[in-house]
Amino acid sequence: MSGKTMFYYQTFTEGLNVNNCITDIHLSSIHFGIESDGQPYIHLNNLYPEHESFKSVWTDLSIAYEKKISISLMIGGAGGGWETFLSRYSECYSLLTGLLKRHPIITGIDLDIEESVNLTQIISFIKDIKSEYPHFEISMSPLATSLQTDTSGMGGFIYKDIYKYDIVDYYCGQFYGTFDVNAFDLCIRNGYKANQILMGSINGTGQSSVINELKTKYPNIGGVCAWEYGSMSQQDALNW
Repeated sequence: MSGKTMFYYQTFTEGLNVNNCITDIHLSSIHFGIESDGQPYIHLNNLYPEHESFKSVWTDLSIAYEKKISISLMIGGAGGGWETFLSRYSECYSLLTGLLKRHPIITGIDLDIEESVNLTQIISFIKDIKSEYPHFEISMSPLATSLQTDTSGMGGFIYKDIYKYDIVDYYCGQFYGTFDVNAFDLCIRNGYKANQILMGSINGTGQSSVINELKTKYPNIGGVCAWEYGSMSQQDALNW
């Protein structure tokens, strides 16, 4: 059956071990900030993306890409960066597209928004990326509760307000601590499509029995994902 099996990749180890069930890797995390001279910067975690310490990371991701694994770039997360990105949009957008041009293996953007943002600006950003990179997949990483109910999430907006624009390809739901069939059912009852939701677990703790039951109940389920590679066993975490 079709469906994504994805892991986030933030704890880097030389010699990325990717088994043949993996379809997607989300490189984490891109942040934006301001230099001492007042100019914005782009970081992969705490360093510039082209820092020599990331040489093996890009090499390993290139090998994964050659194996037909899709590589997305996650922006944000707990480290933030959206405030700078949106307040200095033109400059930061240029920094981002420069990175994408240097690394054409990247074919997707994942928005992990864990700070208050202006939803109109987020929608404009997604549309800009879609226009410039029409082949890109756009994903977002909301808490499970943000998909189960129409209440404001960590970004201060309701995900249904962006869902109606049909500009996000899939949602990597953070079902951390609630990895069960009922939790997924609640998202479907709230109006989301099963094929657009990935069931996400923390450190690969999602039980295979739950995944199998979900596949039976929702044959077109979007897939499964786990945070993150450095703290999980692929074999146990992603039984797809």
